[in-house]
Amino acid sequence: MEAIYSSPLSEKLDFLALDYYDPWFRNYPKIPSLRDIRERRLMPISELWEQVLNPVGLYHFLKGYAVNGTGLPLLVLESGMCHRVSNGRVEQRHDGATRDRFLQSYIYEVMRAVKDGIPVGGYFCWTLVDNYEWGSYEPRFGIHTVDRSRTPVRVSSVDAWGVNAARTYGELAGALLGGDRRKATEAFSRYDL
Repeated sequence: MEAIYSSPLSEKLDFLALDYYDPWFRNYPKIPSLRDIRERRLMPISELWEQVLNPVGLYHFLKGYAVNGTGLPLLVLESGMCHRVSNGRVEQRHDGATRDRFLQSYIYEVMRAVKDGIPVGGYFCWTLVDNYEWGSYEPRFGIHTVDRSRTPVRVSSVDAWGVNAARTYGELAGALLGGDRRKATEAFSRYDL
């Protein structure tokens, strides 16, 4: 911090970055279910795979950051959704969400913010591959899933639920970066939002 503030440059920050998941505390408290008790998950909070998805909320957060950020570009540095893998089995989310639709709806809200003049410089999906997340391999955030039951470990071309989220992410990014309005419209209309 000292190096930043002692810099002779007038601008100390290049951008503001935010991580966006479910920001509302009201969605976190939870009474443990019988299954939670059997699995010794006794914390009275929702698990990562139970988080509420709220893409429109991302738009409002970007708008709020822009108002308070003195014109700095914004980066959505981390945003993702989770599936649970327990005993080698992937469990469907209670809301039925899939990562392809998640990416489409969240990137749509980022583009809506850009259209409204909010200086968003990028969106990064959490994460490229499944990882050790909060003390466990159960939560799966990767757009590519990792099979740790084999040696060597194998990385799949699809996510834990079997969706080719990487292709969706690439198609959306390619359509937007290419500037072809027809391709962008097609990429965003492929699924129901």
